[in-house]
Amino acid sequence: AWTTRRDAFFAAIQTADLTTAVPGPMGPMPAAQVIGRLISMDVLVHTWDLAKATGGDLALDADAVAMSYSGIKPMDAMIRQPGMFGPKLDTPAGADIQTEFLRFLGRPA
Repeated sequence: AWTTRRDAFFAAIQTADLTTAVPGPMGPMPAAQVIGRLISMDVLVHTWDLAKATGGDLALDADAVAMSYSGIKPMDAMIRQPGMFGPKLDTPAGADIQTEFLRFLGRPA
C-alpha cells in the first residue's frame, strides 16, 4: 500500500502546480511548502521512530535532517499548539544536528 501511494504521489507532483495553496496544519500553505517543510520532515522523524521501536539503524541522512530542521525551526511556536508536537527537550552541549533536531521535536534521542 505504501509503495502504491508513494508512486502515485511522485507521479502527481511531476505536473502539479506546487504554488497552489493547500490545507496545512496552520492554515493554507503553498503545496511546495507543505511537502518540503512538513511532509518530508514528518516522514523523516517517523523513520527514526520506527527504527528506534524496532532496533533498527537510527542514523538519518544528515542533509535531510539539516533541511528538515531548518524548515521546521522557524515554526517553533506554531508546532507547539495542542494536537501537534509536544514540548521540545533540552539539547546537550555539543550534540550533533540529528540529536538537536530530534530533541526539538520532543524525541529523547
